[in-house]
Amino acid sequence: MKKLISYILLLAMCLTLFAGCADNGSTKEPATEPSTEPVATGELEAAKTYLYNLYKDTAETTVSSYDVVGVVVMNGTNKYNVEWTVDSSEITITPNGKMVTIGIPEAPKAEINYTLTATVKDDKGNTQTVSFKHRVPAAAGFSDGTYVILAGNLTMSSLTQDKNYGYPTANEVTVSGNAVSNHFKADVLTIKSVEGGFTIQDAYGRYFYLKGTYNSFNVSSTIPEEGGHIFAIRQNGDSYMIVNALMQKTLAYSTSYTSWGCYAELTDDHKSALTIIPATAPDKDPEQGGSTPSTPSNPSNPGTPSSPSAEPVSKPVAGTAYKLALYQGNVNKTLYFTGVPRDNQPWYITSTESESDAIDVYVENVSGGLRLYFTVGGAKTYLDMYKDGTHYSLKQTTTPSTVYTWSDEHKTFVTTVEDQECFIGTYQTYTTFSCNKMSNISTSFIAHLYAKGSTPSTPSTPSTPSTPSTPSTGKPSNVTLTNGMKVVIYNSANGKALSSDPSSAGSYYQKGVDVTLSGSTLSGYGNAEIWTVVANSDGTFSFEQGGKKLGMQAEFSSMSLGSVNDKWEVISLGNGLYNIKNVVRGNCMEWYASMNNWSTYHPADPASDPLFQLSFYVVK
Repeated sequence: MKKLISYILLLAMCLTLFAGCADNGSTKEPATEPSTEPVATGELEAAKTYLYNLYKDTAETTVSSYDVVGVVVMNGTNKYNVEWTVDSSEITITPNGKMVTIGIPEAPKAEINYTLTATVKDDKGNTQTVSFKHRVPAAAGFSDGTYVILAGNLTMSSLTQDKNYGYPTANEVTVSGNAVSNHFKADVLTIKSVEGGFTIQDAYGRYFYLKGTYNSFNVSSTIPEEGGHIFAIRQNGDSYMIVNALMQKTLAYSTSYTSWGCYAELTDDHKSALTIIPATAPDKDPEQGGSTPSTPSNPSNPGTPSSPSAEPVSKPVAGTAYKLALYQGNVNKTLYFTGVPRDNQPWYITSTESESDAIDVYVENVSGGLRLYFTVGGAKTYLDMYKDGTHYSLKQTTTPSTVYTWSDEHKTFVTTVEDQECFIGTYQTYTTFSCNKMSNISTSFIAHLYAKGSTPSTPSTPSTPSTPSTPSTGKPSNVTLTNGMKVVIYNSANGKALSSDPSSAGSYYQKGVDVTLSGSTLSGYGNAEIWTVVANSDGTFSFEQGGKKLGMQAEFSSMSLGSVNDKWEVISLGNGLYNIKNVVRGNCMEWYASMNNWSTYHPADPASDPLFQLSFYVVK
């Protein structure tokens, strides 16, 4: 049998060779057209998979018409038409060139649940289908007026006036029936009916709108030309939901980030069931709002705890259950350690404002000091510190290596991470627990241990905090900037000069170069730290290298050469110190000490923050 098969194969090969030899060298057309017929089952399945992957993450809630593809091209040439059908007569389907428009009613009186089905078919009649479930919430009627938008008792507040984009934060208010009290001016928003839905304006008359793929808001004093400013307000059971009509993203409060944004996909972290209450005159005068309070507490001048029970533990006892907590003065909140890492950023540990939701933490005596741990599922989980590139971070582990010592001065744990002494705390307006360098303790908030039931209600940072070491012996001089002048921009408090080089490979942030001021002479800088001053006709300045000016993009806090927003206001603080503020974005340059790079930010009081107090050294 095997021999017979071998003979058959040999005969087939010979016939093939004879066929090849029959060509006498001339080019001949094939007897029949070559087949362009696709492999039906495999390619149809691939087309179906393509459609599924294309639309599987689109928002379930749809409040305005949208387009889907009408043709799928496989292997570069094989085209398959896509037939779309829907199981609701209130949803329309209209061909639109190579696309198909799914028509959504603008103001349905009742919620519509519909299934959209795509069918791909080949020329032999074989088909594959894939379906997507969607809903159109019922429209909610609103009269033009001022309102407070809430998730529970947390308001959606305006961004501060110095910001034109960001994630609005929340203020905690009192809600009684259809009335709200204990709110700020920044919590009062204006809702107006327009064609296609509603606009929402902040307390300063600026329109909220979405841009690009971002979940954050932009604000504009005029209606943005690119759109993204129209929102649908819909019934959601006994509450409301607000959806951006252009992006189909739902407004929600994030409990992890303690801020508001618009999201295509909602998780348990998002509070999207909203209450919208007509606004009364605000009870509080301060225009608090946005991601930076207007009058933050100063961690270097803390208040006195209201009672001895609010004092942090002066000496921890091994095996005793404590709460790890801190007072975040910049957002006026007492935060408790949860032991739960932040999603996608596990080096930050999330917090809660409820002591009952906080995890118990314990101290363990080891050779050379202490370890800090908590239990997860009955197993000990330790809190370690480490350095990842330029970042100082926390991590949870069952095999610890960090040994802490106890600081009697600061009443907290400290340890050395490679070249820096570090502690657990937070900074700026963040509400997570992180690894912080001791050199930044004067602008940070320290985490302490507290007896259960006695977490503080007032700032608990030390009354005599450490100050950053100053590597220089000289003092910065006042400088009058002129066109063409060569200067080094540096932070004298930390001895860091602004470089055009990135802080690390692939980073968007500038490197800080160590410099020393001895008398009136600055040393340590190189060509990448020398900037040419451009005096603009409007009184602002630009800083140039290689024909490109240092600027900022429309988004992000980083700086880069050649970015469009390249004008800076130089604000003298006296004693050779300056704030350098971007004219369009409103952010000030800073030496971001905890991240070991240069960046920009919008602090409430940059004049008093040493990270934003910069100096110029004239290169001759």
